[in-house]
Amino acid sequence: MARADTEQALRAREAELETVLNCTPFMLARCSRDLRYRFVSQGCAELLGRKPEEIIGKPIAEIMGEEAFNTIRPTLAKVLDGARIETEVEINFQHTGRRFIHVVSTPEQDEAGEVVGWVASILDVTEQKHAQAALARRAEENAALYEFTNRLYRAESLAVVYEAALDAIIRALGCERAAVLRTDAHGVMRFVAWRGLSAPYRRAIDGHSPWPADDANPQPICIEDVDRTDVPNALQDVVKQEGIRALSFIPLMSSAGRLAGKFMTYYAAPHVFSREEIDLSLNVARRLGFAVERMQAEQARQQAERELRSLKDQLESEVETRTRERDRIWNVSEDLLGIGNFDGYFISSNPAWRKLLGWSEDEIKSMHVNELRHPEDAAAALAGRAQLAKGVPTVRMENRFRHKDGSWRWIHWTMTAEDGLIYVSGRHVTLEREAAAALERAQRRSAHSQKMEALGLLTGGVAHDFNNLLMIVSGHAQGLKRRLTETRDQRALEAIQIASTRGESLTRQLLSFSRGMPLNPTVISPAAAVAAIRDVLAGTLHVNIALSVDVAQAIWPVRVDKSELELALVNLTVNARDAMPSGGHLSISAANAMLESEVAPEGLAGEFVALSVADTGAGIPEEVLGRVFEPFFTTKGAEKGTGLGLSQVYGFARRSGGTAAIKSEPGHGTTVTIYLPRSRAAIDAAPEDDTTPYAAPRGSTALMVEDNEDVRTVTVSLLEQLGYRTIAVENATAALEALAGAPDVAVMFSDVVLPGEMDGLALARSVKARYPHVPIVLTTGYARVFDADPEFPVLRKPYQIAALGRIIREAIDAARASERTALAS
Repeated sequence: MARADTEQALRAREAELETVLNCTPFMLARCSRDLRYRFVSQGCAELLGRKPEEIIGKPIAEIMGEEAFNTIRPTLAKVLDGARIETEVEINFQHTGRRFIHVVSTPEQDEAGEVVGWVASILDVTEQKHAQAALARRAEENAALYEFTNRLYRAESLAVVYEAALDAIIRALGCERAAVLRTDAHGVMRFVAWRGLSAPYRRAIDGHSPWPADDANPQPICIEDVDRTDVPNALQDVVKQEGIRALSFIPLMSSAGRLAGKFMTYYAAPHVFSREEIDLSLNVARRLGFAVERMQAEQARQQAERELRSLKDQLESEVETRTRERDRIWNVSEDLLGIGNFDGYFISSNPAWRKLLGWSEDEIKSMHVNELRHPEDAAAALAGRAQLAKGVPTVRMENRFRHKDGSWRWIHWTMTAEDGLIYVSGRHVTLEREAAAALERAQRRSAHSQKMEALGLLTGGVAHDFNNLLMIVSGHAQGLKRRLTETRDQRALEAIQIASTRGESLTRQLLSFSRGMPLNPTVISPAAAVAAIRDVLAGTLHVNIALSVDVAQAIWPVRVDKSELELALVNLTVNARDAMPSGGHLSISAANAMLESEVAPEGLAGEFVALSVADTGAGIPEEVLGRVFEPFFTTKGAEKGTGLGLSQVYGFARRSGGTAAIKSEPGHGTTVTIYLPRSRAAIDAAPEDDTTPYAAPRGSTALMVEDNEDVRTVTVSLLEQLGYRTIAVENATAALEALAGAPDVAVMFSDVVLPGEMDGLALARSVKARYPHVPIVLTTGYARVFDADPEFPVLRKPYQIAALGRIIREAIDAARASERTALAS
C-alpha cells in the first residue's frame, strides 16, 4: 500500500512538473551521449514539429534534419567534452522551418564523472529577432531621412540636392540603384540625377512618364517582378538588359499640386513593396520636391539681389505641408514643431527647439509663451490666437523668440487648431529678415541717389543760364568802370558788381550740388584748414553762441577743393547760428572712420574723415529731415535763407568722393557730418600770392568761341582790354575754320557748352591733335564733364578781367616753354 502511494505521488509530481514546464516559454530536452532524445517538453516537441512520443529515443539528426543537426554539431562536441555552452543560433528545422533559438546546454555526468548526456534549455527568440530587425530598419530609415533633411538645409545647388536625394533613397528604401527625373519647360520628364544606370538605358527611358501630365493625383506605381507584369516588350527588354527585376515610380509634386517629375528605385531581384515602404517613398518625394522648389526660389532671389537695379521685392517662397506622419519627421525636422494649448503653454516640442533656441523640451514646457516671445510681438500673437479660437483654419505670423543666451530669433509661424490644441510649425527667418532689411536700405539709397541726381541736373541747367547772365552783367560793368568817372556812376557800378558777386555765390552753391562746377582739389590737413578759417567762422556767430573746435593734427589728410570745404563750413555755421537765436553751443570736430557699406551713409566703404558740425539749436522735425539737402528747400522763415547752403555741402561732399549725413531731433539740436575719403598723398604746399601782371604778349591773337551773343560780346571786350586781337565765333565748326585760316592764333578761349555735335571739350581735343602749338583755355558756368581733374585749364563763369588775363597768359607761357624745351632737345 505504501509503495502504491509512493508511485502515485511520484506520478502526480511528474504530471505537475510537466504542467509547469509546458506553461513556461522555456523548452527542455534531455539527450544521451549517443545523440538520441531521452526527454522533450511539450514546447520542445512543438518546436521540432513532432509529438513527444515520436521523438523519445530517436536520433537528433533524424528529428531535426541533417541541415539543422550540422548547425549544432560543433556545439554538441564541446558539451560532450564537459563544457556548459550558452549560444543563440538560427536553425532551419525540417518540420517547422527557420527559427532563432537561445540554447543553454549543460552536460550530465555519471558517478565516475563521465559525460553521459546533456540537458538543453531552449528559448524561441524568433519574434524578438524579427522585431529587432524591424526596429533597426526603422532606425536606418529615420537616420537616412535625418541626413537627407540636414543636407537639404545646407545644400547650395540643385546638384547637391539631387545627390542627397539619391543617397537617401538608396539608404532608406534599400534599393541598389535610383534615378530622379524632372519635367522640362515642355512638360517632358528628363533625367537630372541617377546612380548605377547605363547611358543606353537612360536614353531609352528619358521622356517616359507612367502618368498623364495633367494628373492631379498621381499614385506610386510598383512593379514587383518585370517577368510577371504586362510591360511592352521593347521596354521590358531594356529593363532586363539593365539587370532590373523590380522597380517603382514615385511622383514628385510641385507646391501648386502639379506633376513635376518622379524618382525611381531599382532592384536586381523581385521585390515586394510594403505599405510602409511606399509611405516612406512619398515622404522622400515630398521633401525632395519642396527642396528643389526652395532651391530654385533661393537661386531666383539671389539673382534678383545681384540685379538691384530692378528694385523688385524679394520673392519669398513659402512651402507648407500638413502631414499626418508626424512621428517620422518630428525628430529630424529643422523647423520648430510643437503642440500647445490656448492657455499659452507648450505640451510638446521637437528637438529643433534646442538646436535653434537652446531650450530643452522640459524647459519649453515649464515656461509660458510670454517668457519666450518678445514683448513687442505679444499683441499680434494674441490676435492670431484669437483668430484660431474663432475657427480660422490657418494663421500665419512672424515674431521673435528668445534664445537661452538672451538673444532673439525671428520665426515665421504657421498655426492651426484642432480639439482645443494649437499645432505650430516655425521656420527660422532671421537671415531672410536681415537680407530683406538690407535690400530695403539699398533701395532707399538708390531712390535717394536718383532724386538727388535729377535735382542736380535741374539746378545745373538753371545755374548755367544764370552764369551767362552774370557774365554779361559783370563783364560790361568791368568795361564801364574804365570809362565812367563820376562818383555816382562809380557807386552804381560797384552795386552792380556786388550784386553780380552775390549771384556768383548762389550759382556756385547750385553748381556744387549738381556737380556741374569743376573743382580744384589739393591734399590738405583738415586740422589746418579748419584752423585757418576759425576766426571767419567765429565772426559769423552771435556773441551768445560759444564755439569749440576739436580737430586733431592726427586726422587723416583729404584731397578736396579747399575753397569749397571752407564754403561748406561757413554754410553749416550760418545754419547753426540761425537755429540758435537765443544762444547755444556750436562744436566742430573730426574723427578718422572705417566705414562698412552695409551700415554707412550712401553705402560708402573704406577709410574716411568724418567732419562734424553740431549745434544745440531748435532741431529739425523728422518729417522734413529727408529733404534738407535738396536745393531751395529751407526750414527758415521767409527771406531768411536761399535753401542752397546744405545743398552746397551735400554736392561738395559727393563730388569729393564722400557724402553728407544729418541727425536732428526737435529741441535737441542738429549734427551734420561730412564724410571725405582719406588721401595717402603728401599734403600740398600752400600757393604763394601772385602779383604778376597778365597783359597780352605783343601782337597776340585770341580765338574766342561762345554761342551766346551777349556773352561773346562782353568777352571780346575784356580780351581787347587785355591787349588781344580777337577772332570771335559761335560754334566748333567755325572755330576750326578760323584756325585753318589764321595760323598765328596765340590761344583759343572756348566755352564748354556749345551747340552742335561737338562741344567745347571735344573741340579742345580736336585742336590739340591738329594744332599742338596752340594753347587752350576753357570756360564754363556748368560742365558735368569735369567730374575728374580737367585736362585743360578751366575758368569759371562769371570771371573778372584779372582772372581771365592770368589763366590765358599762363597757358601761352606754358606752351612757349614747352616749344623751347622741344627745340633744345
